[in-house]
Amino acid sequence: MGAFGVARRYARATDLTQEEPPVIALTDNATSKVAELIAAEGDENLALRVAVRPGGCSGFSYEMFFDSDIADDDITAERDGVKVVVDPSSAQLLTGATLDYK
Repeated sequence: MGAFGVARRYARATDLTQEEPPVIALTDNATSKVAELIAAEGDENLALRVAVRPGGCSGFSYEMFFDSDIADDDITAERDGVKVVVDPSSAQLLTGATLDYK
């Protein structure tokens, strides 16, 4: 079974298209898997939300889930039809990160 991972930007990945440098980049594998999972949900309005919350052994934990409720201040990006959404607080901690699927 595969797993998603978030890492600092050491892996080579194609950045998401947006006006500014992306908060988070997705590798080809992550983009393909997210697209597959969204298709299985049957709702093309879903986006992958990536969030950082207080907690965990290092003081923070990552959350990833599908969401269709996008706030006005959310940072959104898209790559190959896959939408990624990050709230402003999480964006400060995720800038330069890469999401991969193995």
